[in-house]
Amino acid sequence: MSDIFYVYGGTAYANLTNKCPCRCTFCIRQNGESVGNATNLWLNSDPTMDDILAALKEFPLSNFDELVFCGYGEPTCAVENLAATAKYVKEHYNVKTRLNTNGLGNMINGRDILPEIAPYLDAISISLNAPTAEKYDELCRPKYEGAFDEMLRFAKNCKGVIPEITLSVVDVISDDDIESCRKIAEDLGIHYRVRVKD
Repeated sequence: MSDIFYVYGGTAYANLTNKCPCRCTFCIRQNGESVGNATNLWLNSDPTMDDILAALKEFPLSNFDELVFCGYGEPTCAVENLAATAKYVKEHYNVKTRLNTNGLGNMINGRDILPEIAPYLDAISISLNAPTAEKYDELCRPKYEGAFDEMLRFAKNCKGVIPEITLSVVDVISDDDIESCRKIAEDLGIHYRVRVKD
């Protein structure tokens, strides 16, 4: 049985899909089947909303302050279930909702997804990961051309729509690149975070 909801570092997470348009060289998926208390984050197929709600009923979400949409795939690859789950959580639980994303949801879905997800999110963390398109393509290996520029465009569009926005990098890049990414975030007026690789 694959885990839809799991706990890592004292925070609740939702694993809605294993699909992702990137093949990041540092991806946590390369470490094994799971993280935190999950037994297996590899999904045989994307869960339906019935599956998600049934799993949520068995999960002690009320014991947590936040639910983060982040599993072994890019959550916006399942944007309809992402929006519906976040909406349900906001209506039935007193918890903060956050999306961890590569910022390519509009490319993935071929439309502007912000109107669908923004009303139900308190925070969003977007993976910047590199200071230039060339380095981004080398590190994240996206299947889309222009992914870096699209990610930055998406981040800009989140401003004023989602209350808390963070651009993040993983500490697998050089100190100079980390500082260059910090400058990008500062220029955009977006909070910046350096994540430690698990």
